[in-house]
Amino acid sequence: MNYDWKKALLAVTAIGLFCGNQSAHAADQTESTKSVSSSFSDHRDIRSTSLESVQEAVKQGLISGYPDGSFHPQQSLTRREMAVLLAKAAQLKIDQKAGQNSGQTDWALPYIEAIRAKGWMTGDTQGNFHANDPIRREELASILVRVTGTQGIQGGMKQSISDESKWSGWAKSEIHTALKMGLLETNEGVFDSKALVERQDIAQILVDVFQSGERIATLTDLDGDVAYIDGRPFVISEALQKILSTGNRTALEKAVVTYNAQTRKITSLTEIQLMQNGTTDNPVTLDTRDSGYQGVISVAVNHVVLKADSLSQVVLKSGASEVTVDGNVGVLRVENTEKSVVKGTGTWKEVVFKDPKSVITLPDSIKTDRVILPDGGKSSQIIRSTPQSAILPSSNNGNSSSGSSSNGSTVPSTSTPVPTPTPETPIIVVPPSPVNHKPVVKASIPDKSVLFGDSVQEIDLQLVFTDEDQDELKFEISSIDSTIAFAEIVGTTLKVKPLALGNTKITVKASDGNGGVESASFNYGVQPNVTIPTIPPINPPIPPIIPLPINHPPVWVKDIPDVKVDIGTKSKQVQLADIFTDIDGDQLTYTADSTATDVVGVKVEGNMLTLEFQNKTGSATVTVKAKDPKGQETGTTFSVNVEDPDKGKGLFISEVVWGDGYDQAIELYNPTSKAINGEDITIVRSDLANPLTLDSDVVIDSKSTLVVAEELSAAFDDSYYYVNLTLSGQTDPVTLTLYYKGEIIDTASIVPAKSLARKRETLKGSAGEYLSADWNDMGNNNFDDLGIFSPLSNP
Repeated sequence: MNYDWKKALLAVTAIGLFCGNQSAHAADQTESTKSVSSSFSDHRDIRSTSLESVQEAVKQGLISGYPDGSFHPQQSLTRREMAVLLAKAAQLKIDQKAGQNSGQTDWALPYIEAIRAKGWMTGDTQGNFHANDPIRREELASILVRVTGTQGIQGGMKQSISDESKWSGWAKSEIHTALKMGLLETNEGVFDSKALVERQDIAQILVDVFQSGERIATLTDLDGDVAYIDGRPFVISEALQKILSTGNRTALEKAVVTYNAQTRKITSLTEIQLMQNGTTDNPVTLDTRDSGYQGVISVAVNHVVLKADSLSQVVLKSGASEVTVDGNVGVLRVENTEKSVVKGTGTWKEVVFKDPKSVITLPDSIKTDRVILPDGGKSSQIIRSTPQSAILPSSNNGNSSSGSSSNGSTVPSTSTPVPTPTPETPIIVVPPSPVNHKPVVKASIPDKSVLFGDSVQEIDLQLVFTDEDQDELKFEISSIDSTIAFAEIVGTTLKVKPLALGNTKITVKASDGNGGVESASFNYGVQPNVTIPTIPPINPPIPPIIPLPINHPPVWVKDIPDVKVDIGTKSKQVQLADIFTDIDGDQLTYTADSTATDVVGVKVEGNMLTLEFQNKTGSATVTVKAKDPKGQETGTTFSVNVEDPDKGKGLFISEVVWGDGYDQAIELYNPTSKAINGEDITIVRSDLANPLTLDSDVVIDSKSTLVVAEELSAAFDDSYYYVNLTLSGQTDPVTLTLYYKGEIIDTASIVPAKSLARKRETLKGSAGEYLSADWNDMGNNNFDDLGIFSPLSNP
């Protein structure tokens, strides 16, 4: 091969490998949705309060990082980045040719033009967008109000602000709206309108504003055109303002609603479960007339009145025993097992009983077209409450109201009962015993081929399996090579992430809970992430090109958890084979360093890291590196903390009792994790020259007491340690000074005819002086708790 041609080939190959996986655009062109810890090299710089929101935003594809794998969480957000984020989060249609006639070359121009068209971000009066300018909080407030369409809302709670005088005049209305809607927050009443918005701050806002899909939550309040769901304000769409009106506020208090919201506006309600009880004299009324509501209304409380033109479905749950329904109902489901009394008027197309023990009493003013009973059900589950027949006077030919005949004789008055019309008998359907059908695969899972380093792939298992009986399916992974890929099932979604090069067969099993099982399998292959550049045609014809072998550095795939141990721990081992991998299949060697070898030393043998603790408290950072045979390496760090579990704790006098005669005792308590030998303990009394010492065979176990009692006392048991206290007959208090290994550790006072106990939060004694505030007076001659000390927390 010609030498100049070889140089050209090497140059083209190197350029292609460098640029092949690099985006030419800025941060938010990356489509990665990996977890934050594996996606961003600077994930440790993200505030702990923002980390969860950043993770969720990455998972939803709302935000991503820079091509070099960093996130720059503390970097100020620019107007360009804001436009791109909003356009992607709102899934706006992007015209890639937009703005081409302007002569600008900004890669974000199609996104900016899409945002301009929505009116969310416009620019100055001359039409300049100022894409590189940073976003300030007052500007963000104005943008969010436009995005959510909350201009001019009347409801919501206005907040008290201390720095409003510093706001720009054009932004005041939008800031107040953003605060009322909970789109932004203050710091103790300070909004700080001129502060710049950091990239890590926008994640939580995007997750909050663009959260969509059906959700279930509690309706906590209604305020005009604003509804509070789990305490968060949402704008009520025009279609729902009649049912979510202040007139229904009492009935809807604490109601559990199934709803859909987009950009903080409630767009639909599919179910309302009433949770507010009424009374016989003052029932709770939900009026859905003229509202157009066709969702489900569930009732789990008593004395509720439903007023409606028509309702698609009403569900009587446990707790609903007295309900009034005025209006037509498509389906009324009885799910409670107690007897329910329903009043009202209307026609029910279908009544469905869930349990054969359910009984419902209906008036004749409610007509039922069809009744579906459960297996074992009976028609007697519906009871008709027919009121007593009305009695009306019969007609006479004469005009006398006294009942006299035409000849003047008196005839007794007679009356004829008028029968109440009998309602039509509904069609009663008793379903046969159900036959279970196992789940079936309605769409096979296609084989997957991914590149090493790709993000998580998600497969909706509801599109793969179906069940004729509409049973709720449970899914599990029955087979996978866990060295090639990691897989988990979250709800009904299968998530798969590549771990190493190779192929594996993944099998998912679906169970219906009634014995029916079905499986689906697919092949999952992981290929090297290598880009070979395209070589332009050259005359004369080019000989075949053999790509140069490329060495890839080791890859860090898993964090090493931080280590925390108690002093006295000898060692701890960490397996390194799971922390790194190498896509070339190279054998890796490992090294480790500690920043504080006097606290913890490190030793690596093969794939095993051993932490060797030096019986000293403190902290250290351990760095672990993996190197391949060609010298390329990758590293990670974790922290080690060695703590003293007995810090702030020590032996103390926990109770002193001076009773009648010779009944005196001193109780000691050991809150530490180690036993204490009696020979190390001395008690010095203020009334005697000779101290009180304990025998060498006496031991106070961890978290245990020792009672030192007068040897002449008859009130104590043999488990106590008896000595001659010689307190009988004395009338003055005696100060007790407790020594451990020659050092004063506590001071107490034993008082005639008193029982004094240390407060339960005590963990160590008072060495300097006697503090009466640390003790509780248990009364006179109280021996009940002697030998028992129960601290508030386990020391």
